[in-house]
Amino acid sequence: MNNNDINLTIESTRQSIINMVNQSGLPIGVVYYMFKDIMTDLSEAYTSYLTKTEREAVKAAQEAAAAKQDIEEDSED
Repeated sequence: MNNNDINLTIESTRQSIINMVNQSGLPIGVVYYMFKDIMTDLSEAYTSYLTKTEREAVKAAQEAAAAKQDIEEDSED
């Protein structure tokens, strides 16, 4: 997906959410707290994703360093 496709999808999704909120008839205060709750969930999920990604990157770096050390030790023999 290129940047233009992503931007179009973002705008389309944004407009869909606005339309759903407008059609719901819910008071703005209720909508605000609903979105606040959603953002809390998204924030927790994103933090978890970043932590997992960082752990995977550290593991890959450690494995690469160990492989490099093995190669260097083999070349010394």
